[in-house]
Amino acid sequence: MNKTKPLISAQELDALIGGWGYSSSPAMVDKFFPIRIVLLITLGAIASFSLLFFTDNIFQALHNNSEATCIKRYMYFRGWFMLIFLMIGFNAYRTGKYVAINFFIIFILAAMNFISDLFMVYPSRLQNITPDFTLILLGRITLLWFLFLGVKNASRIPEKGSRFDVLLPFRREI
Repeated sequence: MNKTKPLISAQELDALIGGWGYSSSPAMVDKFFPIRIVLLITLGAIASFSLLFFTDNIFQALHNNSEATCIKRYMYFRGWFMLIFLMIGFNAYRTGKYVAINFFIIFILAAMNFISDLFMVYPSRLQNITPDFTLILLGRITLLWFLFLGVKNASRIPEKGSRFDVLLPFRREI
């Protein structure tokens, strides 16, 4: 049989496909990190300020029983809790120090709060589920996913100058 020479060598093939797929290289920046962070900070600030200043209105929207003052206190405390951890996460991202650890702690606490809300705050709403309540639950799950991605991609945050640049995915690399 006639032996034919390969069209491409193994080294050339390796060089061609070297940039495909996921790379754990720190040089590969997660360009969508700023968008997720800005969404987390904005929606977290809105939620925490709403819990701090409009606790009664939120309580009335969630519960038919106006006698449960322990839930009102819990919701008010949650507003302060969210605000404090929002500031810790913001500072960690801004400075770039211990981002993965802080985001992991915030992720665990947010997941525990979501589960506790299902059993403490939302039981009366879970009996008559409406489309807006479903959107609220989906929004919270999406924000938890963003926190998880923040933990997973903490080593790929952008440089200090572009950490809050939401247009980063649309910038061309030079």
